[in-house]
Amino acid sequence: MALKEVSNILNNKPVTGSKGKAKGKGKSKSRTKKSTASPENDPAVPTRTDETPLITVGIHNNNASSTTKETETTNAVVAPDTSDDTKATKDNEDAHNPDTLAVPAKDNIDGLTNVFGKISLVQVPSNVRKVYKIIRNCTGSIGGNGAGGAIYGELTVGSMQKVIDIMKDKLEFTAGSRFIDVGCGLAKPNMHVVQDPGVEFSYGIELNKERWFLGLHNLNNVLKAARDEKEGGDGETIGYRCMLAHGDIVEAKSFDPFTHVYMFDIGFPPHLFDTLAKMFKRSKSKYLICYHSPRIMIDRYGFEIELICKEATSMHGSSEGHTCYFYKRIGCEYDANPSIDKTRCDPLFSGALKLVQSGLDELADSVEEQFVEEMGAGRPRRSRRAPKQFCP
Repeated sequence: MALKEVSNILNNKPVTGSKGKAKGKGKSKSRTKKSTASPENDPAVPTRTDETPLITVGIHNNNASSTTKETETTNAVVAPDTSDDTKATKDNEDAHNPDTLAVPAKDNIDGLTNVFGKISLVQVPSNVRKVYKIIRNCTGSIGGNGAGGAIYGELTVGSMQKVIDIMKDKLEFTAGSRFIDVGCGLAKPNMHVVQDPGVEFSYGIELNKERWFLGLHNLNNVLKAARDEKEGGDGETIGYRCMLAHGDIVEAKSFDPFTHVYMFDIGFPPHLFDTLAKMFKRSKSKYLICYHSPRIMIDRYGFEIELICKEATSMHGSSEGHTCYFYKRIGCEYDANPSIDKTRCDPLFSGALKLVQSGLDELADSVEEQFVEEMGAGRPRRSRRAPKQFCP
């Protein structure tokens, strides 16, 4: 190496070739800047008495009058750390995006429902979950395969809870309410509202005897569980004020004493709607919950009601879904939940009301007796006969 090149290295000058160009790959125009400041005037650089060139390595000086070489570094643009802000923004978007909603803890929420492709979270009380567990043990999770199949008008637990939450929020549905389910099937809505909000009287009527009997089986076991809790001293966490009947709703003249009339009316025949409209008109019931739009209920069948709101629901065992409509009687300004003592009662419902008012023990005994009686009825016995011999 030439003496001049060694001197340039010691003085931090670029090494040049024979033509004075910097050696290296490519034709880079960047050169190391030479400081013109005097070492004596820079306190950051140690002073030397001899004339040997000073080499400083790894010293970064922020002073403007640095006497050493300003070490060239790549200027990298460092973005500020916004990971926390980005995470918070994403969490906020996910909280309002039903497609990316996080699955909650099972012990807090038990109603993750998929309605028309959208996921929603529903709070399901512990006593409601306990009752549905009893029902699943009795008749299965999707209806016991009674008449009409497993999805015979049965909402999922989460969808039913959504309906009840709206009723509590907008339809004055409280512990002082009285609830009737027309075409109750296995009576899941009836036993649901007895737990939340814990209505005063829940009544279900079913025309199909097989479906009614399965519902009676569910009610019998729920009442047994309620009695066991009471005898165990744990308190009556399971509600019991419910009764089911096998009959035809058209035998009643009105819906009194019920404050809220509920019916999964998808399969109802047209002539039944005409009768129900007249019954509702003669009643003091303030609210109606069903699954037909105002065009059907008001325009076609003449119900004197007005729409409050509607909500999409999903059903067990299929992707089928129906919209639930919440109605209020037109011009009704009186109390939605009057005292039962001040309310008239249709004769069809009076017996069940008195039985519920008698208390848990008497109600449970009556339901069990009725269930055992129906179990023993069965089909008539047929005597065995010897087969006839074939005579040619």
